[in-house]
Amino acid sequence: MVWWGMSSYDSTTQLHFCEKGLKTSAKVYVDTVLEPVTKDLTTTLFQNQKWSFQQDSAPAHKVRL
Repeated sequence: MVWWGMSSYDSTTQLHFCEKGLKTSAKVYVDTVLEPVTKDLTTTLFQNQKWSFQQDSAPAHKVRL
């Protein structure tokens, strides 16, 4: 699985490759993508502007932790 972010500010994130064969549960998604990859996007990718986060409806994305 690969995670990638993009912005209308003409910038993108680095590609983030999740561990091969790892089943993506909500906890794994939070621990390996949301916390380490998206946490600092406000100051890096979006230059302190308002932004929204959009995901597909994969089961790991819909669980509330």
